[in-house]
Amino acid sequence: MTTLTIKNVPEHLHKKLRLRATASRRSLNGELLHIIEGALGADEGDSLEEDAILRKARRLRSRFSGKLPPAEVDAAIDEGRP
Repeated sequence: MTTLTIKNVPEHLHKKLRLRATASRRSLNGELLHIIEGALGADEGDSLEEDAILRKARRLRSRFSGKLPPAEVDAAIDEGRP
């Protein structure tokens, strides 16, 4: 992978990016990559699949207002494991 450095980022853009990354539960780097993929178009379907997974996870998360019992969490983690 290649490293890309972005210099002289205005403070207001950095703040907007940080807020957007937090709202999307991504790092700053992850959010930048997501924005770049969206602008340039992803070569693979990975990004679309990841977006679908994130949407599903957010829908599931919204259904649970409180914490799940530890036994249910363990069962969900172990589900599908060999």
